Amino acid sequence: MVPALSDPEQKTDEEPLFSCRIDSTKIITATLACLSDGSRKDQLAQVEVNNEGIVFIVTGRAKFTQSQGTFNRALFQAFQCQPEGGSFTIDLHLLLECLQVFGAASLTNTMLTMSYEPRKAALRLTLEEQGVLTTCEVRALEAGEDAFDLAALASAFRSRPEVLRAILKSDVLKEAISELSDLPGAGSVRVSVAPHEPNFHLATNGICGGLEIFLPKSSEAFVHFDCSEARSWSYGLGALNQGMRALTVAKETYVRINEEGIMCVQHQVENTASRQSTFIDFLCLAEETEEGRGENEEHEDEEREE
Repeated sequence: MVPALSDPEQKTDEEPLFSCRIDSTKIITATLACLSDGSRKDQLAQVEVNNEGIVFIVTGRAKFTQSQGTFNRALFQAFQCQPEGGSFTIDLHLLLECLQVFGAASLTNTMLTMSYEPRKAALRLTLEEQGVLTTCEVRALEAGEDAFDLAALASAFRSRPEVLRAILKSDVLKEAISELSDLPGAGSVRVSVAPHEPNFHLATNGICGGLEIFLPKSSEAFVHFDCSEARSWSYGLGALNQGMRALTVAKETYVRINEEGIMCVQHQVENTASRQSTFIDFLCLAEETEEGRGENEEHEDEEREE
């Protein structure tokens, strides 16, 4: 009797979309925590996987903010992916709970193996800490058709010229954002940039008064500063805080704003163990756009007064 041959297509379907292993869970957990809105228990993340690595995309509830965490394959000690790649959607809060099953203090010494099985529609996680193994499965979920339209927002950003390109030291920017957030009653932040001083100006108003922070390009805050014209935009403080959560773990932060006021922020998070970096990207729409006063306009006003 001749044994039945297995169907090649069926075998492919049973193979995982991807599998990977990393010796420390800390960098994965820290990056995903920066994408998470801690107050939401139903936050979804779209996971896109290809031969280059893994990308997690999270859309804000109002759909005018979007965050993205990128893990390049070089970050992992082992990484395999089907040639065509793929995507799925999971509960971000549940994933973070699984990653911290041994406790936050054990993340550095916890080894993680992940794989996604399309047939079961489940992300399988195996965590090992000092010889203790545990396995979790996070089921994939259905997402709305427009929930993760990152391409549209990114395309809108690229479609207009950039007014600002600046690389800042993350710890300095973190202090500035913290001061703005601590002002009682503050609801929005005015971001003003100019080729001349003050080059980078943050301002907000609360029930106890206002707060202004000036960062000249000559200060130690900037690694690089390039601004083509004086402009000003207003952003919701809550949305801005969401995009700046990664400042606590980032080394440098790249801020770009186009002439429509769409802000693109990229945080570089370095893994001290492997010297590989992960990147957290954030896109945010401005609430208001205000034409800035250029240096030439100011000189003209001075001449009229004379």
